[in-house]
Amino acid sequence: MRACFSLLFILFMADPLPAQVTAPTPYGPGDVWIVINKNMPASLALGEFYCQQRKVPTDHLIKLDLPVGEEMTRPDYETKLLTPLKEKLKQLEQKDFILLTTYGVPIRVAGASPKIEDAGKLLILKKDLRKIHDDLIETTEALKKYEQAGDTAKAKLSQTSIDSLNQSKARLEQQEKILGQQESYAAVDSELAMMWVPNYPLTRWQLNLRFFTITEASRQRLPKIVMTCRIDGPTPQIAKRLVEDALKAEAAGGPKGFAYVDARGMAWNKVGDLSAGSYGGFDEALRELAALFNKTDFLTQLENTDALFPPGACPRTALYCGWYSLQNYIPSCELMTGSIAYHVASMEAVSLREPNSKRWVPNLLRDGACVTIGPVAEPYLIAFPKPAIFFGFLLSGHTVVESYWLSTPFTSWQMMVIGDPLYRPFGSKPRMESKDVKLSPVGSEFPPRSR
Repeated sequence: MRACFSLLFILFMADPLPAQVTAPTPYGPGDVWIVINKNMPASLALGEFYCQQRKVPTDHLIKLDLPVGEEMTRPDYETKLLTPLKEKLKQLEQKDFILLTTYGVPIRVAGASPKIEDAGKLLILKKDLRKIHDDLIETTEALKKYEQAGDTAKAKLSQTSIDSLNQSKARLEQQEKILGQQESYAAVDSELAMMWVPNYPLTRWQLNLRFFTITEASRQRLPKIVMTCRIDGPTPQIAKRLVEDALKAEAAGGPKGFAYVDARGMAWNKVGDLSAGSYGGFDEALRELAALFNKTDFLTQLENTDALFPPGACPRTALYCGWYSLQNYIPSCELMTGSIAYHVASMEAVSLREPNSKRWVPNLLRDGACVTIGPVAEPYLIAFPKPAIFFGFLLSGHTVVESYWLSTPFTSWQMMVIGDPLYRPFGSKPRMESKDVKLSPVGSEFPPRSR
């Protein structure tokens, strides 16, 4: 149902998009359903441990026959994971609940293969694209000749033809991506969020209807997005420690320590970048995070140059967000119990278990982070939750899972959140109110509207 993708945009263009006042929802143990891989004893043990620690009913454990690797094929995803889950949880289709995946459940779905019935359409598209390519070469050469000859009328006609050909090329390339199932790989958790949405396109992403600015009217017109979360890590022991640390931090009134933000000193020009998907836009969002932290009781250090916090530079880290050290982890933070830390860079969660990995997600977990976020493949910068929104909802007293789903822009894409979904780090002592969480950077829009 490709219309689903278009319908999302129609709904959002029709509705006003003010920031919604979203008070913390009292999600509890009865709202959590846990997916475990019955082929990995550590997965079962972790699921049972979570039920014990968080008082989740044991009949909420869903034991599935899944591959033991970190990636699963699209057919395996659909037959071994999605279909049995939908059958098990069909009574919850119209309800809000939390779907928790655990160590041993694959983290990534491989790309889909083109459908057999689309093979002929793809051949025609490729032929049409070759024709446009040839026409562009011919018309561009003609434009150069007319310009050299000073024939402005014919040069103008040639430029108009080139513009029209480029528009046709872009349209056909998009059709080719969809029919060819290009960029259809995704994080398992992000794909599972779409479990009630029928026949959506797998190419790239879908908009997250739980994003905090999207109106309730828009949400009600489409199937519910499921809040997913993951307790995982390089080892089962580390995954278990995430739960233990969350409980300890909650009992202590939240993580103790300092806040660190690593920006790059880049300016944001919002003209043509209303979504703030540029480097400058994200850098501005990080500076806004530092300003947000400074309004709380967290002593905050902002690094606002191209330099990164060097090893050991961030003692007693409770909160951290920064960028951009691509697959090159720097142990700058002394991560405290209950700490929330994520680094914005591509492919930092391609693997959680790979030995000697230099990726940020597994190393942050090894070094003590209680919550982190990362992509299982190339996500594009726009896919990362804006830090001031994610941390803003945490500081307002929301759970980890709700804060993530109020701030992540897309589903059926690369991002996942790792941590105890019920962890409410600032539930006993909120540092701000939910109504004060705004789009970041200030002046940006999501989804961006044409002007």
